[in-house]
Amino acid sequence: MNTTLTKILGRHVVQAGFARVLADVPGGPGLLRLANTPAQGAFIAFVAAMLAADPDAPTRCAGWTVHELTAHLAAGSAEIADLVALELSGAASRPTRDFEEREAPYRALSPKRLRRRFFEEALKATVAVERLRQAPGRSVAFTGAVLDARALTLHVESELILHRWDIVGGDEISIRALSDARIGVHAATTVAAMKPNVFPPRGGEYESVILRSAGASDITVTGGPVTTIELASADHLHPVVECHPAARTLLIWGRCPGPDLPVGDPKTVDAVITMLRPNPHRVTHHEHQEC
Repeated sequence: MNTTLTKILGRHVVQAGFARVLADVPGGPGLLRLANTPAQGAFIAFVAAMLAADPDAPTRCAGWTVHELTAHLAAGSAEIADLVALELSGAASRPTRDFEEREAPYRALSPKRLRRRFFEEALKATVAVERLRQAPGRSVAFTGAVLDARALTLHVESELILHRWDIVGGDEISIRALSDARIGVHAATTVAAMKPNVFPPRGGEYESVILRSAGASDITVTGGPVTTIELASADHLHPVVECHPAARTLLIWGRCPGPDLPVGDPKTVDAVITMLRPNPHRVTHHEHQEC
């Protein structure tokens, strides 16, 4: 964003005006490259899918509409910006607010107003992550995981990729992005370590199953009272599910990959899906939809 204009009008005024253009003006999203958002490629791809979709349309995230996923991402951006601001100001930090608390006000907005707020909060998060990047050694605790600017950017990228798939499914853009080994490893390490209730308590019949994709580290899914997801040790003797890297990422996030993304032995795959299916309660945006 133009530095001189920002100094004259104030950052918030410039962000709000730019957000309005992006949301309301035909061709406005073409200006996104000027914003230099974190994970810009994934952000632009998500925006195109979001703006082309009916806000009331259902998504592959069971029970969630496009409007609700947009609210989720807008609220997440606002939360990141606020936590970074607290960290860099030297003020006492606070726990990350849960999904319901931070997303409800955004869900209540009209679709047009929500799209504007989505862009506005994304621009605020862009500024916050860049400020954090320029403060070596500083990080924020986001949903129980300590993330520096690089890790925050990867988390934002993962969310945008996953939720674009929720809207449009397995097109070429989604499959390529979900196949990125960084995204699968991030889900199995950083996201799996987040608390509370990013990956809720689950249970399964198998003690441990390995999810394997060519060119990437093996990932262990272990069932029981609380299912765990982690990088596999080299000496494991667990059943192995060979799967497309995009399918593996979707399985870790509790999604059904679909018939176009091959996975291994059906019985073992069913065991993995059972492990990753949440216990009965309100389905959250991260959880499994029935296959």
